[in-house]
Amino acid sequence: MSAYAPHLEDTQPASDPSVDFFAITRQHPTEKSKRQGRMMTTKTPSSRSAILREEGARASCWAIVLGYVCLTYLLLYPFIGNAGRLRILSTISVALICLVSFRTWYVIARGSGYSRMVFRTFGWTCAICSVPVMAHLGVFSPAPVAITMAIGFFGFSIDREHALYISLAAIISYTIICGSVTFELIPDPGLFSSGHLAFSTKLSMFILVPMILTSTLWLARLSRRTMLECVDRAARAMELADRRQELLVEAKQDLEHALRAGSGKSGRYTNQNAGSYQLGPLVSQGAIGEIYRARHRRDAKPAAVKVL
Repeated sequence: MSAYAPHLEDTQPASDPSVDFFAITRQHPTEKSKRQGRMMTTKTPSSRSAILREEGARASCWAIVLGYVCLTYLLLYPFIGNAGRLRILSTISVALICLVSFRTWYVIARGSGYSRMVFRTFGWTCAICSVPVMAHLGVFSPAPVAITMAIGFFGFSIDREHALYISLAAIISYTIICGSVTFELIPDPGLFSSGHLAFSTKLSMFILVPMILTSTLWLARLSRRTMLECVDRAARAMELADRRQELLVEAKQDLEHALRAGSGKSGRYTNQNAGSYQLGPLVSQGAIGEIYRARHRRDAKPAAVKVL
């Protein structure tokens, strides 16, 4: 009977080379991470599958919502003022975001899978096209709210590098435009113009909004890292439980085999008397005793007697 007791490390399967999306590499604890008390986990195939399903479901919902918002914007185009090149460029950008959003939703809904290329195309399209839209609506308009929502989604992605790049691109773009308007390097072309605002008010917004956007990105990355660790620990715990269940089944089979091997053979006390019973062949034997078939010496009634 096996006495092997598995550790967590023994339950980790080899990395699956077929999983191409958002490489989650095998990592080992470093001295720095140990000092900081951080657990560097290894993602298992089962946890990767759960994470990818979650990522795809979120992307599908975000894409369809963003697509309908952009479609509504296009339907309201005749009623949006401030005609000019910026308005045309903003409308083209919104139309492009709308097309990419519905395409992303369609790819996921069709079952083609949520790939690295789908995420990056979706993210960079939104980041680049948001610049003329933000300039057209105005840096002090509700546009930063939409940017915050987008950072909350894209910054939460498993694709760590491009999640950071896409979010930082949006933050830097807003900061540059807002700073240029605040310090009057360029005139404010937005529908929600800041011409009536005091410099102190614009300066406050210039400081606070990028701080909020950056904080949103930091919280998104922190939440993603925590979720990855929780999913991985749950998957590894399930695998460990399965392994231990297999060991229990193996131990039970070994025990039954040992009992069958000793059954029917003569033991140390076969043909001897134990009180009113005469002991016969062994039934089974264990670590602390033996069980014998027995018969009562007076009426020959069968019995089983355990001798310790």
